[in-house]
Amino acid sequence: MEISEKNGNLTFWNTPNYPEIHTYPHQGYLFDIEYENSGGKQHFRNLKLQAKRARPYNPIDMDENSGILRNPFVYPGIKENISGHQEGADLEVEVYFLRNVSETSGSKTLTISVIDSVGKVIDIQKFSKTDFKNLVHGFNPRFEGGKVIYEVCYPIPLVSIPTQFTNTTGDQARFKLRYDRLGKDGKNIEASLGHQFAIYQEGNWEIQFWFRGQSPKFEND
Repeated sequence: MEISEKNGNLTFWNTPNYPEIHTYPHQGYLFDIEYENSGGKQHFRNLKLQAKRARPYNPIDMDENSGILRNPFVYPGIKENISGHQEGADLEVEVYFLRNVSETSGSKTLTISVIDSVGKVIDIQKFSKTDFKNLVHGFNPRFEGGKVIYEVCYPIPLVSIPTQFTNTTGDQARFKLRYDRLGKDGKNIEASLGHQFAIYQEGNWEIQFWFRGQSPKFEND
């Protein structure tokens, strides 16, 4: 547990790896805090902690008391100028966070993939305007099976500091897949798909964008 020096926020680090922390409906925990600065000491006694189920990642649609997912997916935080072959129909995209428990326990990777409307992997390099070397805070990007894989350190982000890989507050990572194509009028269309997220539980994770109904259009009109 860490207490912020400036605002007094309590942070519990790496709680998914501590199953001895009892969650609801456990009655909770009582604890005291001693605060000291140049003006003297102050005690806060009998503070109560009612722990909820730890989130492996965020955003997540999960019941915080039971830990059961209400929905296995969320919607992308970024979807700009992406259209399908069926005019006038909105493209529905779902985002899944998948943890591969069968891979080597010592490895720590983050995979990003896109799936079309019939369940086939869309080659991630079709998002040709993407700066894959600087897409996420990871190392040694490689392309396998139409996906891009990074070696990473967890949690993501490591600390709540704004960087080129995070949102403005630094508490979540942020990335965009980009591509261009020409519309019917010959104008360039800048399309992007991305997400804002945090992953707290280490392992081999995959962020998967799944198009429902129809697939995205990459070719020119």
